[in-house]
Amino acid sequence: MSNITVIIPFFNEEETLRFTIDALLGQSLRAERILMVDSGSNDSSAEIIKGYINSNNMSIELLQPMLGSPSSSINYGLKNVKTKYVAYVDCGLKIPKNWLESQYKLLSIENPIVSTKIYTIGTSNLDKSLIAHTYGYKNKTICLPGSLMDTSIFELVGVFEENVRAGYDVDFIHRIKKHGIQRIINDRISLKYIGTNYAKNYIVASRKVFNYSLSGWKTKGDYKPFGYIAFLFIILFSIMLNSFIALSLFYIVMRGYCIPYIKSKNLFEERNLSFYLMLPISAIVFDVSRTLGYLTSIKSLVEHGK
Repeated sequence: MSNITVIIPFFNEEETLRFTIDALLGQSLRAERILMVDSGSNDSSAEIIKGYINSNNMSIELLQPMLGSPSSSINYGLKNVKTKYVAYVDCGLKIPKNWLESQYKLLSIENPIVSTKIYTIGTSNLDKSLIAHTYGYKNKTICLPGSLMDTSIFELVGVFEENVRAGYDVDFIHRIKKHGIQRIINDRISLKYIGTNYAKNYIVASRKVFNYSLSGWKTKGDYKPFGYIAFLFIILFSIMLNSFIALSLFYIVMRGYCIPYIKSKNLFEERNLSFYLMLPISAIVFDVSRTLGYLTSIKSLVEHGK
């Protein structure tokens, strides 16, 4: 047996769930157990999984704590792990057939966690512009999903931050670095998104960024909230000093184009004008949504403190 458990948190993933399960069942090194953890789905995701279980795929188990966040779902899955090694991966990703085998070969006592990279390119011009501002366009970025870990790590650094939709990976990596744990990055394989990489339209993108930002102050190692609040004060000062137009032009150049260029590879390979026009618009969508999310979370923290 492989002595590996794979945890997959999911929420309304009926469109991509079969791709994920089939990829896991087709691994060159099969996991001993596959824990599908429902975060609160109201679509047919659970029924799809039950169909696999009823087809004598005994390695698959459906857990339905319905906790509402991926971090809490992963933690719930960890409570049910009985193997020495555990991996977790998100739905909606193309998983190479040799994913687990390739990760397992690099795992050791000195390196108890092996991560890989995710390749992002986007589909539509809008999706590509959003990706250029996050992971980077045509870029491979180190990510925690897809990692294989020795379970002893969690005894040392604890589990993931509870009840957060984003940033729990940054917080976890911050803690393992603090404990001097070495993480190996497997460059031999990479994950890719199935279909849309970030969002199909700006409304979906805005909601996604806002919801992800609500937990920004809870995750250690993520300093973006401080930067955004500082930038908000800069905007206010620029208005007071009648220099808002100059600041806006600087913002469009730096935030709209320079930062995506730094994050991306071959950003200017595209031959589509709409893609370049969307870059500053996507930056505004990100920054307004993030700022509102961070401010909302501050209000919640203050009210909770009272």
